[in-house]
Amino acid sequence: MLDAAQFLDNHHFEAAIFDFDGTIALSGRIWNDIDTIFCERRGIQWTPALAANIAALGFSKGAVYMVEHFNLNEKPEDIVAEWTSLATQLYTKQVTLRKGVESYLTQLRNAGIRIALATSNSPEVLGSLEPRIHVDSLFDEVFYAQQVGKSKHHPDIYLHTAAALHTHPSSCVVFEDIVPAINSAKKAGCTAVGVFADDPTQDVEKVQEVSDCFLYDWQDLLV
Repeated sequence: MLDAAQFLDNHHFEAAIFDFDGTIALSGRIWNDIDTIFCERRGIQWTPALAANIAALGFSKGAVYMVEHFNLNEKPEDIVAEWTSLATQLYTKQVTLRKGVESYLTQLRNAGIRIALATSNSPEVLGSLEPRIHVDSLFDEVFYAQQVGKSKHHPDIYLHTAAALHTHPSSCVVFEDIVPAINSAKKAGCTAVGVFADDPTQDVEKVQEVSDCFLYDWQDLLV
């Protein structure tokens, strides 16, 4: 697997697209806790594969999947509300950006590289990070999968984000930590950097296998 720092030094790109949870934020373990609480309440066995699938689907489509797959007698919107409530409680005080992320974003901006966030999370949950972290100010553009109408199992959010950055997908680098999203970014025509996450369910070997290169620590990209 290629080293991310060397790969990116030798790879010309005009824009960079970042996932949030696990990729630039230390929130992977928090979502593992949320998933555990949610499943224990319903007697559902949570698995790493299910975790990755739901993470790529996002809130609304993930809730529909849970209702249909596990035959839950619940409304998807009630599940979304439960996830949102659990997440905002934990995000408000616990979630932080990973070391080196803000410096790297500044480094890219100073180099004239456009930067965007493309996330399956929700505006409500990320908004709970304020005033500690003001997500919108970190990026030139911020897009949520729910706004695009397709989950990260599809390339739409990366195509949409590249267009908003006035850049062809082939000139974009995407940073992601789960296999479905990495595959979709590559289908969109972007270069995909797999990122080591704080999520204990991450399939590191598979992420390395499908990525163009792999990043362990954001501080490795700082110059």
